[in-house]
Amino acid sequence: MKLSAVQIAKSKPQAKDYKLFDGEGLFLLIRANGGKLWRMKYRFNGKEKLLSFGSLNDISLKEARELKQSARNLLSKGIDPATYKQSLKTDAAEAEKNTLKLVALEYFDHKRQKLSPRTVGGIFSRWERHILPYLGDTPIKQITLQDLLGVFDKMKALGIAEPVRKALSEVKSVFVHAVITGRIKENENPGVYLSGGIVPERKTKHMAAVTSPEDVKALLERIYSYRSHGAPIVGNALRLLPLVFVRVGDLREAKWSEIDFERREWRFCADKGEVETIVPLSRQAVNILEEVKIFTGQYEHVFPGAWDKTKVMSNNAIRKALQTIGYSGDRMTGHGFRAMARTILEEELRYPYQYIEPQLSHKVRDPLGRAYNRTTHIEARQEMMQTWADYLDELRASPNPDLKALREKYRFRG
Repeated sequence: MKLSAVQIAKSKPQAKDYKLFDGEGLFLLIRANGGKLWRMKYRFNGKEKLLSFGSLNDISLKEARELKQSARNLLSKGIDPATYKQSLKTDAAEAEKNTLKLVALEYFDHKRQKLSPRTVGGIFSRWERHILPYLGDTPIKQITLQDLLGVFDKMKALGIAEPVRKALSEVKSVFVHAVITGRIKENENPGVYLSGGIVPERKTKHMAAVTSPEDVKALLERIYSYRSHGAPIVGNALRLLPLVFVRVGDLREAKWSEIDFERREWRFCADKGEVETIVPLSRQAVNILEEVKIFTGQYEHVFPGAWDKTKVMSNNAIRKALQTIGYSGDRMTGHGFRAMARTILEEELRYPYQYIEPQLSHKVRDPLGRAYNRTTHIEARQEMMQTWADYLDELRASPNPDLKALREKYRFRG
């Protein structure tokens, strides 16, 4: 006879545990201490086994019967319900250990070996601000395409197209890593459905730059006046930038161990595994670095932070220095020194692109389509960098420079 709700309600604890049977193995165990627990007896592979469903306080009679039927369905398929239940618990525990945050940290820790600290810092900053607050604690197996699209919608609403573009690539890579490491199956990867279509259309933005000799002269005069009312470290960085025309980030990350004063070279890798960049140093550049070394030679970085010398100079230092001397972002930027050098070296001084582009760390191909190595033409580039520094010095120092005469004096002779 099946149990009734009334019978269950009237059941009282006795001196010993006893059972109220409902049929097909299901029973309610009445404990001497007053507890009422649902259990199910069954046989599997010839052995009697016991399955627990929980307390009467949590599981009603109807729910207990539904759980019993689910167990019987598993038995009909040759599956042990107890083993199946344990596997679900194990899967849940594994899911908690494999959150998006933990899998992403594992992936980026592996990638860290091939990336510069600056690149890694940008990745972590992006994830900590835009992705982990929403999905970081979610088991990666439970994350759906809609979850990911929701995060990217929030980022797009902020109008930050480039971080969206980078995060899109990173999220897809993290999910591929989850597949490779067995956290999710290949057909459970929502990242494969993410496409560039969710990213706002890229708008080409050219960095403001001063490129005419007349304007370059005025800029250099302002730069050399900055020292009178600016910090010596930032002022020297600003003076060095037009002489080496590297990316501002590379200048900020420069280390004394990379500077060879004897060979007059600065060698560094923007990212681990990347081809080494060689920057020939003119006499003027060496003089600036020797002056800087008086202030920062005891530190790792050439241009350390103003307050914390273990860190690099602020990302805004060059921008603020340019603003101080009257050059806002719509007139000149730190990146603009690269365009300035490229334009004048090519159009005024007639240096071939095979010398200029490698100095800008750009990939250049020969007529057969083969990429030039960044160490190619190093002697010619040393001469170019010295000529460039001499040209800038004379352009700045001359009250009324004869631009045609300067062009003829410093132009490439072949």
